[in-house]
Amino acid sequence: MPLVQDDRTVLNLIKLTSSGLSVASFIQIKDVLSEKFKEIYGSDIDLANTTADGIYVHNVALIISNILQAFNFLYTNLDIRTAQGTYLESLCALSGIYRQSATQSVAYMSITNNEETSITLQGGTSGTQLHFVDNAGIEWTTCVGDVTHSKATSQIVLEPGIAQSVPIYCTIYGPVQAKKGWISTLLTNEYDLSFTQIDDAEIGSNIESDAQLRQRRNENISSSGLTVTSNLRGAISKIGGVKNVKIYNNNTGNYLIALDGTIIQQGSVYVIINQSQVIDDELIGTVIYEKMTPGIKTSKSNEVCGINHSYTYDEENQVLANVVNWKECTKISSGLTINISLVKYNNFSLNEFCDNLVSYLNNLEIGQAFTTYELLSEMISENRTYVMNSIELQSDDLTIIDMTDYVQYNTKDTCFNLSNTPTIVETDNTLVITW
Repeated sequence: MPLVQDDRTVLNLIKLTSSGLSVASFIQIKDVLSEKFKEIYGSDIDLANTTADGIYVHNVALIISNILQAFNFLYTNLDIRTAQGTYLESLCALSGIYRQSATQSVAYMSITNNEETSITLQGGTSGTQLHFVDNAGIEWTTCVGDVTHSKATSQIVLEPGIAQSVPIYCTIYGPVQAKKGWISTLLTNEYDLSFTQIDDAEIGSNIESDAQLRQRRNENISSSGLTVTSNLRGAISKIGGVKNVKIYNNNTGNYLIALDGTIIQQGSVYVIINQSQVIDDELIGTVIYEKMTPGIKTSKSNEVCGINHSYTYDEENQVLANVVNWKECTKISSGLTINISLVKYNNFSLNEFCDNLVSYLNNLEIGQAFTTYELLSEMISENRTYVMNSIELQSDDLTIIDMTDYVQYNTKDTCFNLSNTPTIVETDNTLVITW
């Protein structure tokens, strides 16, 4: 199939088309200038880069190209679909949407006060906080009274002899992992306390990427309407601590089965939420109920790869009381092995490579199918210091579907939450990365 002809002259080095702004490339600009020089001085003029005339044409073409690319850059960043960085932030701010900052990981400690009197944890300059350190030397603190933490109240009272669950926050922003029991040392020695980490920490997140900000802006724009699935999705996405949402809408005459096996009855929706922190059931349940058409039911999860939540809306009214159901999806954070065949060049950075891999997988939507080809393409585009020959994923949490020329993996209505510190076995031509 022949390439589309794109003839350029001095009159159309920059032009508006049905596809947007189009600017000539450096080579096209140089060719146009060369033709003009030949019209003036004759076709036998020597415009090689080693001659004075050739160097002059080259430099003028470079100046024009830089000016045109500046126009193209400005035009691109005036479009919400292609804008990046601070330009995207400015466009989103017109809709009242702002980039989300990085969040802290939070763990829950079961703390028992072994003293005879109660201990009050509270904020302020004279307040008392508890400081812990994990096995990696990273500090975690209670942060009571800090308004930036939605779970931190004005004070926490530790009564004698009673075990209480207390949230502690990592002092480092971003996805810091802490498995159950990983936080093992109390730095605050002025009290007699017994403590244990109840469960794995809820992983924090990095600063919101351009793609995530653009998607959240689109979701929030659509959240002003009613009854449409995208509007419900947008309304839930506006709740602080919600990373993304998946909604099944069964408007058919038969049962619908979700990827996790949940049966969705006719005329019902099934809501799955990926949370970065604990959110009150009343908040989520109220948003879901008030955004849906009256009479539409919510399906209860079978709790595969997730936890079922429910909230009774208007519980005191026996006539209008309604139970709202949704699933909080559990995240794939371990049990995944990736085998990669690649040829490494000088300046190959294993840490940068793994960070890019983790970033791609962690930013996939709930239940989003992807292929090894897509993952291969994503990794190649990030860095040119290696050549990837093949990539293979192995995990009990993924369903492998054989295709004609590649393998596709479908998740069970869950998502990835991998750490940036996997176990890596490296040889000259292969990487085996395991979480």
